[in-house]
Amino acid sequence: MILSSTQIAFLQRLAIEKPAERGHSAVAEFFLVHCGIGSRKGRGFVYTEKSHQEAISLLIANGLPLTPLPAGSSRSDAIGLPSEKTGTKAPHDDSVAIKVASGACLLGGHPLPRPEQGIYSVLTVAQATAVTADRLLLVENVETFRTLEKYRWLDYQGLNVVAILLGDNLFKADRVDAVIRARAEPVWAFFDFDPNGLGRACSLPRLDRILLPASGWLDATTKRAKRSDLFADQINQWRSTIERSNNAEISAAWRLLSRLEKGLPQEWMIDAP
Repeated sequence: MILSSTQIAFLQRLAIEKPAERGHSAVAEFFLVHCGIGSRKGRGFVYTEKSHQEAISLLIANGLPLTPLPAGSSRSDAIGLPSEKTGTKAPHDDSVAIKVASGACLLGGHPLPRPEQGIYSVLTVAQATAVTADRLLLVENVETFRTLEKYRWLDYQGLNVVAILLGDNLFKADRVDAVIRARAEPVWAFFDFDPNGLGRACSLPRLDRILLPASGWLDATTKRAKRSDLFADQINQWRSTIERSNNAEISAAWRLLSRLEKGLPQEWMIDAP
């Protein structure tokens, strides 16, 4: 019998935790119908010692461990299981995307690709924590992160700056947060000019700067872009967070944003002077 990761985990819970009852689920239904494990009770299922032993026997018969792999196991740890994905973390689970925004940043004494090369690296949290830098620059969106060297208006103040992608469907924000909190450098934020961008900047530890184009250009360009949706769709969620901030740059950006009632994605800032 070929079992999915979800089905294996269900049997392992029956074998280890020995629950007397479980709520309704497709996997519980499957094992009742196809293997006779458990019995119905209302909308859920009940399990006896016989049910628990049947779960153990089914795992053994399929050459499966009675206990799950330890949390954080890699796919190489799943040798002998039905799939390399069984009970293991996703390949990018411990990954952070970084690139050198300015100057020279080292990992293990070796320089990372220079900014003009337009290359980014995918590192583990531990590796990203070890990269040398004067400042950490958080970048919100993938396209901007990839083409950061084209944003000529960004002023890095002659410092060694490592840029970190804030997170998307592949690279997770909680891993980025782990890197930031394990380090001590001041943090810069380059986010969308909208309530979400300012609100997320408010939550960053050691926030030192928010990077936005000159206010005159930002004012005029945001008006022309007419992205009132970026303001209207986000303002209720973020207003109180932003207004509680005592960061002078966030307060100044908020005054402009709330007056315009429109936002501007960072991708549209690429040609700012």
